[in-house]
Amino acid sequence: MEVVGEIIAIVVGFGLLALVCKVIGEHIGKKRDEKIEQNQPIETPQKPKITIHYKDRPSQQTQSFLNRCDSIIKGYTSNIPCKDEIMKYIKKTTPPTFQPDNVEKQAHFVIMNRCAELLSSGEYHFHAASLNPIGELILSVYNSTSEWLLNNEYITQNDFDECKQILRKNIQEVG
Repeated sequence: MEVVGEIIAIVVGFGLLALVCKVIGEHIGKKRDEKIEQNQPIETPQKPKITIHYKDRPSQQTQSFLNRCDSIIKGYTSNIPCKDEIMKYIKKTTPPTFQPDNVEKQAHFVIMNRCAELLSSGEYHFHAASLNPIGELILSVYNSTSEWLLNNEYITQNDFDECKQILRKNIQEVG
């Protein structure tokens, strides 16, 4: 019997809420109609202005670095959602005052590491050990950047193998 009483109270509460909303809506509608009839401007809610502080914007060097990362990823995948996911994470984790000394090398390292972090998050898995299509594309970008680093002798074969093994383990365990 208590449950029925609670249900009735909820229904009555919603009914009162609907009535109050209707009355307020009618009141606002009347005021608006009166202003239209009298050719007065209707107030529209002001949208908040978003201010970007100069310190929050990336420096010119950082922006050049981010542009280079974007170009490298485009070279490894034509899939826009994949590129956007990786770039969103790179932009989020790159300090606005980042000043790379070797843009090409550091861009490849950053892309490789961010791809590994994204793949280890579980967000791009169907279930443990199974990547979704975007995850497969991110893995492809990871493989391409790590191979570039190996071929250009920025990492050793042991580093390459160890990173791959850690990533495979993470993909197997998360998701």
